[in-house]
Amino acid sequence: MKNNNQLKKYTRDLIDNSFPELKNKRILISYGQLGPFWGISWWVLPFLKIIVISPKAKNISPEALAGLLAHELSHQVIYQRESWLKYIVRTPLIYTVFKKMVKNEERQVDRMVMDRGFGYQLYILTKIIDQDSSHDCVKNYYFSPEEIEAYCLNNNKRFK
Repeated sequence: MKNNNQLKKYTRDLIDNSFPELKNKRILISYGQLGPFWGISWWVLPFLKIIVISPKAKNISPEALAGLLAHELSHQVIYQRESWLKYIVRTPLIYTVFKKMVKNEERQVDRMVMDRGFGYQLYILTKIIDQDSSHDCVKNYYFSPEEIEAYCLNNNKRFK
């Protein structure tokens, strides 16, 4: 996806086909610099959600992009299950003070991605991201490619 309009359409198609609970939610999506991260999701106001994708993702395959967007959309699904107030209090604390909890949240999100049929896409994405040395400081929060494949195969989830 080279531009924001293509990214928005691709994201909307994913929501329509695989994330029905987000169909009527306002989610702004754009490219932006994110340091070591390839994508970030926020729930800014009760009626506004934001996903920012790193420009590094402009040159990855559609399959890898689907894995990345499915991961960020899964964050939004999990956030939606909580109240906005709980999200606003809990999320900054986890990511700044209780960093050990980040791994639990990211792995919960990765499981949701695989449970929704995007295991192979997440696998492809993770293989690409593992090549990014700037991501080394956070990659232990996520499933490894081997763990993704094992989870999918052991839980009868689509893989390929």
